[in-house]
Amino acid sequence: AFIDAFGGTMVIGGEVLVDAGATAGLDTDTGVVGAAQAGMATIAASGGSLQITGPARVGANAGTPGGTPGAGDISGGVAQVFASTGGTVVFDGDVSLEASARGQDGVNNLAGQSIFQALSGGGLTVAGDLSLDASAFASGSAATANAGINQAGSADIFIEGAEIITVGGDVVLSANGYSGNSATGDGGDGIGGLARVLVQNGGEFRVNGGVNLLAEGTGGDGINGGDGRGGFAQIFTNNGALVDIGTFVVGRSSGTGGSGTAGSGGLGDGGFSEIVLDGLDTVGMDNVFLVSEGTGGSSETGLDGEGLGGAARLTVQAGGTANVDTTFTARASARGGNSGAGGANGTAGIAGAIVTAGTISIGTNAISTADGTGGDASSLTGAGNDGGDGTGGNAFLQATGTLTDTATLTIGGDAAVSSVGAGGFGGLGDSGSIPAGRGGDGFGGSFATVNQADPNFNNGAFLLAGGDNGFLTGTGTSDVTAGGFGGNGGNGGFNQVGGDGGDGLGGTAQVGSSLLVGDGSVGAGQVNLTDIVRVSTLSSGGSGG
Repeated sequence: AFIDAFGGTMVIGGEVLVDAGATAGLDTDTGVVGAAQAGMATIAASGGSLQITGPARVGANAGTPGGTPGAGDISGGVAQVFASTGGTVVFDGDVSLEASARGQDGVNNLAGQSIFQALSGGGLTVAGDLSLDASAFASGSAATANAGINQAGSADIFIEGAEIITVGGDVVLSANGYSGNSATGDGGDGIGGLARVLVQNGGEFRVNGGVNLLAEGTGGDGINGGDGRGGFAQIFTNNGALVDIGTFVVGRSSGTGGSGTAGSGGLGDGGFSEIVLDGLDTVGMDNVFLVSEGTGGSSETGLDGEGLGGAARLTVQAGGTANVDTTFTARASARGGNSGAGGANGTAGIAGAIVTAGTISIGTNAISTADGTGGDASSLTGAGNDGGDGTGGNAFLQATGTLTDTATLTIGGDAAVSSVGAGGFGGLGDSGSIPAGRGGDGFGGSFATVNQADPNFNNGAFLLAGGDNGFLTGTGTSDVTAGGFGGNGGNGGFNQVGGDGGDGLGGTAQVGSSLLVGDGSVGAGQVNLTDIVRVSTLSSGGSGG
């Protein structure tokens, strides 16, 4: 299904729907649902000019009508809009592209691709809002089987070469995987996809409103909870690109595990929420919020799910300039699930802003958080067992520089950098044979430990400039902390001692200049922090029950 202005001029004076969706068939005798595969839906201008005066929707969704799940997958197709060979498409209203997969629990829902692209001299203009969706959803509950996998696809904006995409409203790119539940089986896995803006080779992307990049994964509930894994929420530029976003940028790629009943909670594993400038590019935004957290699923009686933080960061690495007019926030924390069998571990990822060569300017506050929190053992009397451990990750605000390239990071307000670990609470004793549980240990991020989300970095809390050509300026208060705090032990029952508190061990917190990638032969780096500076690895053990 397509509309294409292949040369010449075309004007459509109203609403447009281009649909290549698919719905699975239903066997009326057995009630079993078959597979569904959506096709390709396209609006294009290949050398011509196309104007659509009303709202436009391009659909390649796949779904089911209900019934009993069959063996086939529910698969989204391709929904695309493109302008090429000097062609242009002008939308006077809102535009939506959809390539989702939505079936009941018990089947695999696999989303497709939503693509909005300008190449070979083409141009795209949207007066209203622009949304691209390639999410996978499960509906209902699998009554007698394990829930299926829900795998998101890709929602992409591509600008290749000296082309321009302009949006008058907000932009939303969704590639979420939301899995379903099972009454008697296991919850399904929810896997985030790719929500990405790629601008390169002199291309321009201009948005009057804000940009939401969503690539989250949520596991379903069941006997064993399903895993939730975050995907990729990214803006990537190179080779002279220009990105101008009028208000906010939000990137979310968190993973949340499903809850288990008799079995284990699911893993919660964060993905990647990133803005990367890989050339002499210019990116301007009002405020930035990047989050990639991992939250493990809880369990009533079994093991709970581990929480792993992902990566949330702004990176300028090849001479570009990133301007954040107001606040910058990056968060890659983690929390282990709670359980009657003992709390799970929460291990943080990597979060912050780093410039290797080029400039990052933040107008007000800059906040980087990579805290890890252990899950709690059950609060039910007599459950016992220990709290989970919490480990801080890598949190940073850093201007590196090289022997030949300068790097400048300017923060116009306060700077807060945190890599804290906190243990979970121990479970309660039963006044008899089950003792109270010990509190989990808390470990502040330590440079001696490799980061689990990105092994190229070690853990700790850092506010740094490279000693050779790094330039760091902060005009507000600077707080850098890597403390460790043990969880409290559980209370004992009647005539029973309480559980021990967990240990707290501080990590690495560093402010100032460091050689980083240089050898000190240039020695031009500068650090200028004009207000209060607080650096802490203060730690404490948990209280006994």
